Amino acid sequence: MPLDKNIQHKIKHYIEDGGEECLYCNDFKPVVGEFNNELNIAWVTVTCLNCDNSWDEVYKMTHIDTTPPDA
Repeated sequence: MPLDKNIQHKIKHYIEDGGEECLYCNDFKPVVGEFNNELNIAWVTVTCLNCDNSWDEVYKMTHIDTTPPDA
C-alpha cells in the first residue's frame, strides 16, 4: 500500500532535518534502539517517548572511506 502524501512529506522533512524530531508528533524525544544489519543494509528502530509511535530508519552502504579520522 503506497504512503499518503502527508506522510511522504513528513518523511522527506525528517530526513532533511537529520531525524531530530518525531516523525508523527514533531516532539524532540526520539529514542534510538540498537542497530541491526544484513549484507549492506542497516536499520534501527526509533520510538518517540511522547506519542509512542515507532519507525525504522534504514541505512545503505554507499561507499568506503579509507581516510584516517585524524587526517
